[in-house]
Amino acid sequence: MSKICHECGQELEQNDGFCTRCGTKQEEPEKPKKKKRGWNLLKKKEEKIIPSRMVEGNEMEDFKLYPRTPQKREPDRQELIVDALIRVEQKIDGLLSNQKWLLMNLENFVQGFKQQPEKEAQENNK
Repeated sequence: MSKICHECGQELEQNDGFCTRCGTKQEEPEKPKKKKRGWNLLKKKEEKIIPSRMVEGNEMEDFKLYPRTPQKREPDRQELIVDALIRVEQKIDGLLSNQKWLLMNLENFVQGFKQQPEKEAQENNK
């Protein structure tokens, strides 16, 4: 089986490290890395039996322990409500700050508009 130079397209032998036409180094394509799986998935519920005589108060049964498997915890209803309220409060704060800015500019405009006749009257008196 032969390979082809990725630079010039020359057909090469499988074990060639460089292209015989253009001299480009021929690197082996990287093999895809295997996904790492957690300890729990590799062990597949490996049982550990604890003899009953090792557990105080229960001498009748042996206990089986399984490796703990991590579980994705879904947020409960209360957490979702709190998150939504926080987002609403942030939106309201943003709107209020915009409203305050608009009111301040409107007040400045109105004051400037009121002062304009006074300035004209003072200029006429001079």
